[in-house]
Amino acid sequence: MSAFIRSTIGISACDPSFDMNYYWRQMYSPHPKPFFHLTDDKDTWYWPTDGFELNGKVYVALTEHVIDPDGPPGLNFTVTGVVLAIVQNIEEDPAQWTIEYKRLSDNPYASPGTTIARVGKYFYFFSVLHNGTHDIMITRIPALSIDDPRGFVEYLDKEGRWRKGFNQKDFDRSTAEILFQKGSTEMTVRYHELLNKWVALYSKNFSEVYVRTADDVWGPWSREIMVFKMPELETVEHSLCYAGKEHIQYSGEHQEDLVFTYACNFLIPDSLPEEQRSAELEKSFQNMDMYVPTTISLSLYDIFNFK
Repeated sequence: MSAFIRSTIGISACDPSFDMNYYWRQMYSPHPKPFFHLTDDKDTWYWPTDGFELNGKVYVALTEHVIDPDGPPGLNFTVTGVVLAIVQNIEEDPAQWTIEYKRLSDNPYASPGTTIARVGKYFYFFSVLHNGTHDIMITRIPALSIDDPRGFVEYLDKEGRWRKGFNQKDFDRSTAEILFQKGSTEMTVRYHELLNKWVALYSKNFSEVYVRTADDVWGPWSREIMVFKMPELETVEHSLCYAGKEHIQYSGEHQEDLVFTYACNFLIPDSLPEEQRSAELEKSFQNMDMYVPTTISLSLYDIFNFK
């Protein structure tokens, strides 16, 4: 018997050849649990978005989700906050990790940590607005305060100022500077020395991957460029693809490539007759090429037309 769990982690090694080991709680037992397990409430769960290393510790942003009974089938959940997981002993076996969880945000309107970048004394947490179009704003936290961040979150407003008040229940989304519209709940922002620019990569429309660039992490950001269209939408019935993320550590010695992954899953329509829907679900469970990361490598020279 198999089960879907809310989070796993993979640890890769590249010497002498690439290898990946996966971990979750209560592995290979009848009752597996997500790796980031904060509660036994089955209607509340945590998904990792991005992370970083600092002073021998690893920090991972986790978005907190709860069931929304009024949401569309398959997407019937909403975000209620963000927690920062802090791994103390990263060199140990993951089963032995000591993880401290710190509340980062209770803001129901925007989720900091969609992707994270460090510039100088601050960590910049890109935040997706839950406004129906996934517009992107930006928050920041001083590196010196990252171990207990809740009271130190600032957001960039339309006047170009960094303001307190992001975690307030009456946070006014209209005051936030929108870095760009129609982003994604999952994305990456990484600095490319070859371009001397920051590159934002994300997927949207459940079928396409886009990039934007900026000289500064807070923008202004360029117009978006579509760089890849997922073929699964044309070849696998009832599929949808998402979670486009760059992995700059694999982009080569001179970072000449844009290496990213995405994942595809199934969304079987509720409108199908029950017998047909059950058959489609069973067929989807047998497809081992789905719901695993797909890796794509593109040349930066080709994307941005330079030599």
